[in-house]
Amino acid sequence: MATANWRGTVGVVKPTYGSGSLVEFIRLLPEGVGVIPLYASIKEHTQKGYLDALESYHQRVAELANFGVDLIHPEGAPPFMVRGHKAEQEIVKQWEDQYKIPIFTSAMTQTAALIASSAAPTFATTTSTIFSPAISPTRASRFWGWKVWIPRPTKPITSRRNKSTRT
Repeated sequence: MATANWRGTVGVVKPTYGSGSLVEFIRLLPEGVGVIPLYASIKEHTQKGYLDALESYHQRVAELANFGVDLIHPEGAPPFMVRGHKAEQEIVKQWEDQYKIPIFTSAMTQTAALIASSAAPTFATTTSTIFSPAISPTRASRFWGWKVWIPRPTKPITSRRNKSTRT
């Protein structure tokens, strides 16, 4: 009898427990690929909160490596984008050198998609930009030769979950 994860296992570090995208991520994977999700538990969606979250990502990546996963995907663009492209590349390289496992972040996939699409000039954004406009210039620097459009909310955005208002 074949094992459920006969193609391999992906370790995923989700930014928060409320990350509903886990189900969608699993649906995109082919049959035979397993997923081990861990959570960084980001509590503060500010530049400081994203900077502070890196230690949690370090711990979760180490856990996944110890589990013996075949690929690690730390999700959530802001914790890496607040540091800039070069720092993100250095962090990932350090993890790959230490654990000998391929690792890619959300921002790396966004950048690769723009390059692969040969879309220039284009615009790029992520949904969390509207929740954290203070880090938008840092994000914009990631998309090298592209014209980047950073949307600003025209009215406050109310979360359905806790009814808090963000601008």
